[in-house]
Amino acid sequence: MCMTANKSLISQIVDEFVSALRIFSAYDVTREAKQRGATENHYQMKSAVHERWFDLQQNGYSRTLVPTPTGDTWAYHPIGADLTQYKDSLMNPTGAPVTATATTLPSPNTLPSPNTAPAATTPSLSATGATSVATVGATTKTAVVTVDNRLNIPADQIKQIGLNPGDQAGVFIKSANLGKKLTVAAANHSGGTPYVTYEVNADGRIRLRREQLNLIAPSTATEFNIVAEGDEITVSAA
Repeated sequence: MCMTANKSLISQIVDEFVSALRIFSAYDVTREAKQRGATENHYQMKSAVHERWFDLQQNGYSRTLVPTPTGDTWAYHPIGADLTQYKDSLMNPTGAPVTATATTLPSPNTLPSPNTAPAATTPSLSATGATSVATVGATTKTAVVTVDNRLNIPADQIKQIGLNPGDQAGVFIKSANLGKKLTVAAANHSGGTPYVTYEVNADGRIRLRREQLNLIAPSTATEFNIVAEGDEITVSAA
């Protein structure tokens, strides 16, 4: 539980980082807070950072799971930012903040229009320049939520929609006749602004978190249908 004074300080630091177009994790924020006199540890304060997620989305920010020496963590970043330097800094810490390149970003509070396709709307290209989208029809699989509350999206279906290890995959929440549906596609897909972004794992998969699944199904749902067709994957409760 984060103390009120520390929570206020953390919120101030997050606002400063956003104004500077900085890429940051909860640990970056809590470390700065401790340098400014916060009296709690990271585990007590990190929830105050994640609580700002809704506000960050309104200010042109997204988040991506990135690897660190101790496991994956959320990196909060301006939409379109290149995370390469930030990920390198996590694996080889220097203490220097990483700021996104301004030319790749939308203005604050100006999210891309859901009806306007970004410049790069084609599937990912292979090293030879050929499209990596498989010319196959829809494939349907069923997966069960794992014991750590993750849903594995199979590598062959990820590859089918044109994504390869290291690519940015976006998770999109869309309205449907019976409520909402969850789709996975390239982060620069024309379907609008991703709810969250993931980097495709080295083994070609991505693993959705329970919090995303809860947006389309009851928290008790454990089995999901995964349908890959065209350039996107649709996930729904089985």
